[in-house]
Order: sequence, then structure tokens, then C-alpha cells
Amino acid sequence: MSQRVTFDELYRRSTQYRKWSFTKEELLNKRIQINSKGCAKVDERLNQLKDQIEPNSIEKVTIDEELKLISFHSRRIGMLAKHFNMPSQVRATAISFLRKFYLVNSVMEYHPKLVLLTCLFLAAKSENYFISINSFSKRIPKTTPESILSLEFEILQSLEFTLLTHHPFRPLYGFFFDLQDVLKDEMKPNELGKIYDDARKLIDEALISDAVYHFTPPQIALACLKEINNDIILKYLSKKFKPNKLDTVKEKDEEDDDEQNETIKPTIENELTQSMYEKIVATVEECQKFIRNGENPTKEQATEIDRKVQYCLNPSLILKRKRENTTDINGDSNGIKKQKTDSI
Repeated sequence: MSQRVTFDELYRRSTQYRKWSFTKEELLNKRIQINSKGCAKVDERLNQLKDQIEPNSIEKVTIDEELKLISFHSRRIGMLAKHFNMPSQVRATAISFLRKFYLVNSVMEYHPKLVLLTCLFLAAKSENYFISINSFSKRIPKTTPESILSLEFEILQSLEFTLLTHHPFRPLYGFFFDLQDVLKDEMKPNELGKIYDDARKLIDEALISDAVYHFTPPQIALACLKEINNDIILKYLSKKFKPNKLDTVKEKDEEDDDEQNETIKPTIENELTQSMYEKIVATVEECQKFIRNGENPTKEQATEIDRKVQYCLNPSLILKRKRENTTDINGDSNGIKKQKTDSI
């Protein structure tokens, strides 16, 4: 009987898997390189103002701070997508575009609050959710069609024009129906429905974690289900993959045909199935750790990082701050005015 091609196998043939899957070491090295590139860009800007600004007057953004700010703005994409009543697929694709963009560029080169709008508009087109650029920009304050479209080609280049994006939503849907079939005598449909709904919400968190770079969409979907209800998913996996203890073969001793000398041994197929079960459980549990450890900075943390990014992107703000501080000191002000940068 021919075997069916699984979601996992299809995904491993995709461009997304080939270009955007990494080991932990590869991903860390990539982020170190990107952060170094961003710091070098800041040094270039400072060099142009070397007679006016001290090099140490700008505090550069760290790798950890970059991740926090990217995660903060990834969550903002979710809120904007809901504002436009966009489907979950569009939201997920926009988040994917944003996070991939910052595996090629640093926040010290492009501010995420500008990039995320273009990513969302580009994702809508990519997922065939039509909205005109004029309608899109009108609903976002202080935004013009030109400001959104100006970054579109830059983002496409960073994505290497790989717009087809695989998400865990479809495999989660498949697992939901398979769970009903495998556990039909043990759980009510409404109970499984609740697990499915909660797992679907958890996928939103998974999309903002590094799980998307280390695991396939089916693995992420299964990890979200297991995070919601560990016992049910282990029971499901056990029934699907763990061998039945009674499913063995009898072997007779070659020197004695007496039935009492028969020994019970597991079949080779059962040994393979047991190994597969253990491997799946270990992989899913590792994926759960990544989902739990996803960045979720507070607005205060993001605002502080954003302040640093603004100066990295535009060091001349330091000069403006100095002028304002001098005016306040020489004037009749009650204190020194703080430089205002664009709010996140």
C-alpha cells in the first residue's frame, strides 16, 4: 500500500524550509552579524558628524534589545490586522515577513514601525486579500501611500522574493480531525473544540518565537496542542505511534519444539514505531520550550529601546537635544527639557 505524503514532508521540500530554517548556532551567528552590520552603519553616520558629536554619545542597540523590539512590533502587526479585519493567514504572513526582514537587516538600519506597515500591506497582497494602498494608508494616522510603498522592494529583496509562507494553522486543523477519529470514544467533540481554539491562540505566540526557524509547521501545531492539554496529546500520540504490547511474535527455541520454550519478542516494525514515538515526543517538547520562551517585552521596555534606536538612526538628534538643553538652561525654565523622539 502506498504511503501518504505528510505535511512535514511537503514542508521540507519548500523554499521556506531551505532558506529560513536554522540550527540554534546558525541563528545566533546570523543575529550577531546583523547587529554588527547595524553598529557599523551607526558608526558611518557618526563619522559624518565627527566634528559635532562624540562617538560615545550614542548607545548602540544590543542583539537582545533588537529581538525585544522586533517582537514588540510583531505583536503590533496582530493588532493592526484585527483593525483591518484581516484573516489570520495574512497576519501570520506579515509577522513572518517582518521577522525574516530582520534576519537580513538591523533595527539600526530600518525602524520596525515603518517596516511593519509595508509587511502587512505586502502580506495582504501575497495572501490575495485585496485592499488598495489608499484605503490602507488612510486608516493609519501620519501614513502616506508613498511611505508604505517606498520600502516594498527593499523588503522583497531581503525576503529573496520567497512570498509563499507555511503556517501551523492548516496542520492544526488536520490534527483536530485526526484527534476526533483516534479519541472518538474518549472525548466529547466540544472538549476537543476547546483544545483546538486554545491551541490556535497559542500559535500566535509561536509565530513570534524562534520555533518557526527550528521546527516544521506540523511540529509547532502539535506542540501548541500539547501545551494546552499534555495528557490528551500524549494519549493521542501513543495510540498513533506507540506499539501495542500484545503486538509481538513468538519464536521457538531451535533445539526444542516444545511450546513451553517459545519466547516473546517485539517485531522490528514495533521497535521502529516505538523509536518514532519517542522521537516525536522529544521534538514536540523541545518546540514547547521555544514557544514558552518567546520574547514579550513591556511597552516601557520597548519605549526605552526605541529611544536608543531613534538616536542610532539619526544621530543629529543629539545636536538638537543639546541645543534645546542649552536654551532651557540659559532661559528661565524650571528644568532641562528632554529630547522627544517619535513614539513607538
